Amino acid sequence: GSEPDADLLPERRALFRDPIYAWANASVMSHFTEGIVTASTTRHELAAEWEIGWQNIDDDLDHEVLGIYRYHWNRFYRAFAGASLEDERDAAVFGIEALLPLNLDGRAWVDSRGHGRFALAKELALTTRLFAVGEVEYDTDDAWEGSAGLRLRVHRHGSLAFEWHSEFGFGGGVELIY
Repeated sequence: GSEPDADLLPERRALFRDPIYAWANASVMSHFTEGIVTASTTRHELAAEWEIGWQNIDDDLDHEVLGIYRYHWNRFYRAFAGASLEDERDAAVFGIEALLPLNLDGRAWVDSRGHGRFALAKELALTTRLFAVGEVEYDTDDAWEGSAGLRLRVHRHGSLAFEWHSEFGFGGGVELIY
Protein backbone atom coordinates (compact mmCIF):
# COMPACT_ATOMS: atom_id res chain seq x y z
CA GLY A 1 0.00 0.00 0.00
CA SER A 2 2.95 2.37 -0.14
CA GLU A 3 3.48 4.90 -2.93
CA PRO A 4 6.85 5.21 -4.69
CA ASP A 5 8.89 8.31 -4.15
CA ALA A 6 7.77 11.20 -6.40
CA ASP A 7 11.30 11.54 -7.81
CA LEU A 8 11.10 7.97 -9.19
CA LEU A 9 7.84 8.40 -11.13
CA PRO A 10 9.44 9.56 -14.44
CA GLU A 11 11.78 6.56 -14.42
CA ARG A 12 8.93 4.19 -13.54
CA ARG A 13 6.90 5.39 -16.56
CA ALA A 14 9.93 4.85 -18.80
CA LEU A 15 10.18 1.22 -17.67
CA PHE A 16 6.67 0.46 -18.94
CA ARG A 17 6.93 2.33 -22.25
CA ASP A 18 6.61 0.13 -25.36
CA PRO A 19 8.60 1.93 -28.09
CA ILE A 20 8.05 1.49 -31.81
CA TYR A 21 10.89 -0.02 -33.84
CA ALA A 22 11.11 0.10 -37.62
CA TRP A 23 13.32 -1.72 -40.12
CA ALA A 24 13.48 -2.61 -43.79
CA ASN A 25 15.15 -5.21 -45.97
CA ALA A 26 15.09 -4.90 -49.78
CA SER A 27 16.81 -6.87 -52.52
CA VAL A 28 17.10 -5.28 -55.97
CA MET A 29 18.40 -7.75 -58.53
CA SER A 30 18.62 -8.09 -62.28
CA HIS A 31 15.57 -10.37 -62.48
CA PHE A 32 13.31 -9.29 -59.60
CA THR A 33 13.02 -7.30 -56.40
CA GLU A 34 11.69 -8.33 -53.02
CA GLY A 35 11.60 -6.86 -49.56
CA ILE A 36 9.81 -6.01 -46.37
CA VAL A 37 9.19 -2.79 -44.43
CA THR A 38 8.14 -3.23 -40.79
CA ALA A 39 7.10 -1.16 -37.78
CA SER A 40 6.69 -3.03 -34.50
CA THR A 41 6.18 -2.82 -30.77
CA THR A 42 6.71 -5.78 -28.47
CA ARG A 43 3.56 -7.65 -29.56
CA HIS A 44 2.06 -5.69 -32.48
CA GLU A 45 3.55 -5.34 -35.95
CA LEU A 46 2.58 -3.74 -39.27
CA ALA A 47 4.44 -4.95 -42.34
CA ALA A 48 4.43 -4.55 -46.11
CA GLU A 49 6.13 -7.25 -48.20
CA TRP A 50 6.63 -7.29 -51.96
CA GLU A 51 7.95 -9.47 -54.75
CA ILE A 52 8.08 -7.98 -58.25
CA GLY A 53 9.66 -9.90 -61.12
CA TRP A 54 10.28 -9.06 -64.78
CA GLN A 55 12.44 -11.88 -66.18
CA ASN A 56 11.07 -15.12 -67.72
CA ILE A 57 7.42 -13.96 -67.63
CA ASP A 58 4.84 -13.22 -70.34
CA ASP A 59 3.65 -9.85 -69.00
CA ASP A 60 5.77 -6.80 -68.26
CA LEU A 61 5.70 -7.45 -64.48
CA ASP A 62 4.64 -10.21 -62.12
CA HIS A 63 3.91 -8.77 -58.69
CA GLU A 64 2.69 -9.71 -55.25
CA VAL A 65 2.29 -7.18 -52.44
CA LEU A 66 1.26 -8.25 -48.95
CA GLY A 67 0.15 -5.82 -46.24
CA ILE A 68 -0.34 -7.47 -42.86
CA TYR A 69 -0.86 -6.93 -39.15
CA ARG A 70 0.90 -9.47 -36.89
CA TYR A 71 0.30 -10.28 -33.27
CA HIS A 72 3.24 -11.95 -31.50
CA TRP A 73 2.06 -14.51 -28.93
CA ASN A 74 5.65 -15.22 -27.98
CA ARG A 75 9.00 -15.45 -29.78
CA PHE A 76 7.93 -18.61 -31.63
CA TYR A 77 4.34 -17.98 -32.80
CA ARG A 78 2.61 -15.10 -34.58
CA ALA A 79 -0.90 -14.71 -35.97
CA PHE A 80 -1.54 -12.35 -38.88
CA ALA A 81 -4.27 -10.88 -41.04
CA GLY A 82 -4.04 -8.61 -44.05
CA ALA A 83 -4.41 -8.26 -47.79
CA SER A 84 -2.59 -9.90 -50.70
CA LEU A 85 -2.50 -7.91 -53.95
CA GLU A 86 -1.36 -10.25 -56.69
CA ASP A 87 -1.87 -9.77 -60.45
CA GLU A 88 -5.62 -9.03 -60.30
CA ARG A 89 -6.18 -11.76 -57.68
CA ASP A 90 -6.58 -9.59 -54.60
CA ALA A 91 -7.67 -11.34 -51.40
CA ALA A 92 -7.79 -11.00 -47.63
CA VAL A 93 -5.41 -13.40 -45.84
CA PHE A 94 -5.40 -14.94 -42.36
CA GLY A 95 -2.69 -17.17 -40.98
CA ILE A 96 -0.01 -18.26 -38.56
CA GLU A 97 3.78 -17.95 -38.61
CA ALA A 98 6.12 -20.00 -36.47
CA LEU A 99 9.81 -20.36 -35.78
CA LEU A 100 10.23 -24.11 -36.28
CA PRO A 101 13.04 -26.47 -35.26
CA LEU A 102 16.35 -25.87 -37.07
CA ASN A 103 15.37 -22.15 -37.14
CA LEU A 104 13.07 -22.62 -40.13
CA ASP A 105 10.59 -19.79 -40.61
CA GLY A 106 7.18 -21.29 -41.37
CA ARG A 107 4.05 -19.56 -42.64
CA ALA A 108 0.60 -20.99 -43.37
CA TRP A 109 -2.42 -19.00 -44.49
CA VAL A 110 -5.84 -19.19 -46.03
CA ASP A 111 -7.27 -16.40 -48.16
CA SER A 112 -10.76 -15.10 -48.81
CA ARG A 113 -10.89 -16.91 -52.18
CA GLY A 114 -10.56 -20.25 -50.39
CA HIS A 115 -6.93 -20.90 -51.36
CA GLY A 116 -4.16 -21.84 -48.95
CA ARG A 117 -0.42 -21.31 -48.85
CA PHE A 118 2.40 -22.91 -46.89
CA ALA A 119 5.99 -21.61 -46.94
CA LEU A 120 9.32 -22.48 -45.32
CA ALA A 121 12.36 -20.16 -45.36
CA LYS A 122 15.89 -20.45 -43.99
CA GLU A 123 18.99 -18.26 -43.77
CA LEU A 124 22.17 -20.16 -42.95
CA ALA A 125 25.44 -18.44 -42.03
CA LEU A 126 28.27 -20.16 -43.90
CA THR A 127 30.90 -17.70 -42.63
CA THR A 128 30.68 -14.39 -40.79
CA ARG A 129 29.95 -12.62 -44.11
CA LEU A 130 28.52 -15.31 -46.41
CA PHE A 131 24.94 -16.55 -46.05
CA ALA A 132 22.93 -19.16 -47.93
CA VAL A 133 19.21 -18.32 -48.25
CA GLY A 134 16.34 -20.39 -49.47
CA GLU A 135 12.57 -20.53 -49.55
CA VAL A 136 10.01 -23.06 -50.74
CA GLU A 137 6.30 -22.29 -51.01
CA TYR A 138 3.22 -24.24 -52.00
CA ASP A 139 0.08 -22.37 -53.01
CA THR A 140 -3.12 -24.24 -53.87
CA ASP A 141 -3.67 -21.72 -56.69
CA ASP A 142 -0.14 -21.50 -58.17
CA ALA A 143 1.47 -24.81 -57.00
CA TRP A 144 5.20 -24.78 -56.09
CA GLU A 145 7.55 -21.82 -56.03
CA GLY A 146 11.06 -21.59 -54.62
CA SER A 147 14.31 -19.69 -54.48
CA ALA A 148 17.90 -20.30 -53.38
CA GLY A 149 20.86 -17.99 -53.24
CA LEU A 150 23.87 -16.47 -51.54
CA ARG A 151 24.34 -13.16 -49.74
CA LEU A 152 27.82 -11.71 -49.24
CA ARG A 153 27.68 -9.03 -46.57
CA VAL A 154 29.98 -6.15 -47.55
CA HIS A 155 28.64 -3.64 -44.99
CA ARG A 156 26.29 -3.86 -42.04
CA HIS A 157 23.62 -2.20 -44.22
CA GLY A 158 24.33 -3.99 -47.49
CA SER A 159 25.10 -7.28 -49.20
CA LEU A 160 25.79 -8.57 -52.68
CA ALA A 161 22.98 -10.93 -53.63
CA PHE A 162 22.98 -13.86 -56.07
CA GLU A 163 19.78 -15.86 -56.39
CA TRP A 164 17.83 -18.36 -58.48
CA HIS A 165 14.04 -18.04 -58.41
CA SER A 166 11.75 -20.69 -59.89
CA GLU A 167 9.65 -18.09 -61.75
CA PHE A 168 12.25 -15.46 -62.70
CA GLY A 169 15.46 -17.45 -63.19
CA PHE A 170 19.00 -16.45 -62.15
CA GLY A 171 20.16 -12.96 -61.26
CA GLY A 172 22.28 -10.81 -59.02
CA GLY A 173 22.15 -7.44 -57.34
CA VAL A 174 22.26 -5.82 -53.92
CA GLU A 175 20.42 -6.27 -50.65
CA LEU A 176 19.89 -3.21 -48.44
CA ILE A 177 19.22 -3.61 -44.71
CA TYR A 178 18.05 -0.79 -42.40
